[in-house]
Amino acid sequence: MGGIQGAPKNASLRSSTREPGRMNWATCAHGSALNSVNWMVGLQFHQIAGRITTRVASTTENIATNNLPSVQLTGEIRDHINGIRRAEGRHLLSSTRKEMKALEAQMADTKKKLDELDAVTDRMFTTEQGRKALTVYKQQRDTWYTSNSQLTTASRAGKQDEATNIYNGESEASYNAVMAEIVKLSGYSSDDAANAWEKAKSTYNNARLIVVVSIVVALALATAMAYMIARSIARPIEKAVQAAQQIASGDMTVELQVVGKDETAQLLHSLEAMRSKLAQVVSTVRQSADLFATTSAEIARGNQDLSQRSEQQAGELEHTASSMEELGSTVKQNSDNAQQGSHLARKASEVAVKGQDAVKQVVVAWK
Repeated sequence: MGGIQGAPKNASLRSSTREPGRMNWATCAHGSALNSVNWMVGLQFHQIAGRITTRVASTTENIATNNLPSVQLTGEIRDHINGIRRAEGRHLLSSTRKEMKALEAQMADTKKKLDELDAVTDRMFTTEQGRKALTVYKQQRDTWYTSNSQLTTASRAGKQDEATNIYNGESEASYNAVMAEIVKLSGYSSDDAANAWEKAKSTYNNARLIVVVSIVVALALATAMAYMIARSIARPIEKAVQAAQQIASGDMTVELQVVGKDETAQLLHSLEAMRSKLAQVVSTVRQSADLFATTSAEIARGNQDLSQRSEQQAGELEHTASSMEELGSTVKQNSDNAQQGSHLARKASEVAVKGQDAVKQVVVAWK
């Protein structure tokens, strides 16, 4: 009878496992996709932050270096013009020549400062409307300077009525015209600052909208990528679980269709190899069990036949024993008879000896 043949000692499930530290193309593809999404989102944020920084910096620089200084400049010009206008009024009211000269020197010094500020205004007001207002301002200022010269001359000569008329007439009109242009220049600066502020707010709002949209798009891409990766992992694992359950229930006919070379595919490859080897082992055990059952049946039939023969031999032995008992009795009887015969033979021998002696005596006697 052959023994049960199991799987070889060195048999093992050879699966397409990868070496530690190495990654296959599917894992690399998933990682590269996520890295690409992160890189694109980071690049988008970097570009947005760069544009925001550039625009805000430009707007801030424009406000700090142009708008605010121009507003301060127009305020300074307005103060100087008002100083000249006050000096004109005080000149009319002056009663001494010394005081008039001091006021005229003050006005001359202020005019010099205004002339020095022209270079600054030319540099700050670069727009078309700003340059136009600046040109008109200089023209009106020159006209006012002429009226101012006439006023001081009349006042110094003691012509108070003429000086007063100039002060209230031509000088006031020129002064008002100059101040109107200064107000325009100041308004342009304020408007430019307000526009720059609105532009900065618009840039911020647009950037915030872009950031929100970018985040939403990035989250959508990441969600889609995560879903694809989870699906690519979950479905093969679900197949592996179902196959393992069927194998555990004893069904070795399940076949796993493996596609791909990623970790889950390697798991399915290993599970399929295990199922195949296990099916071979079960088949070998089943064949050995069938052979054992057949041999056991033959042994049972032989044992039954041997039992029948043993019973027959037992009957024959019983009969032989009975015959041997009868033979023993016969042998005993024969032994008794032999002893008795032996005794009779001895008696006969003694009688014969005695007869021989008697014969010898007779012979002797005859002689």
